Amino acid sequence: MTIRFLLRYMTRPLHFFGTIGALGMLTGSGLATWLLLLKVFTGQHVMDIHGPIFVIAGILILAESR
Repeated sequence: MTIRFLLRYMTRPLHFFGTIGALGMLTGSGLATWLLLLKVFTGQHVMDIHGPIFVIAGILILAESR
């Protein structure tokens, strides 16, 4: 059973990790959109106030593309 699983998903990792990656990309995009709207409508300095959230959003978006 384990060998079949490994042979099946070793060449196609997105079939196994695709849902997790899509959720991460969606979450990162949502956070980035929220930060953009904060910047545009309130004029807040996003990196000064929400710097860690900005970095997390970037990591979540880029993790799927790799």
